[in-house]
Amino acid sequence: TVVQINLASNKLCGLDDRGRGTYTSEGIKAIADSISANASLMSINLQYNHLGPEGAKALAPALSGRASVTQV
Repeated sequence: TVVQINLASNKLCGLDDRGRGTYTSEGIKAIADSISANASLMSINLQYNHLGPEGAKALAPALSGRASVTQV
């Protein structure tokens, strides 16, 4: 069971820590699907991934109503 995951600075949306690269929301959508499927997750670090509006749209439904996730 995964309760904590650190995905900081992983180019989840194709951009590096300085915003260079080509944006794609595929990576964050996959993470959002995983969050939805994991009822025990309590903490996820997505810092420095340049998620943008599309990433936020993908994450919002996955995190909505999830009282167990206390840190994002």
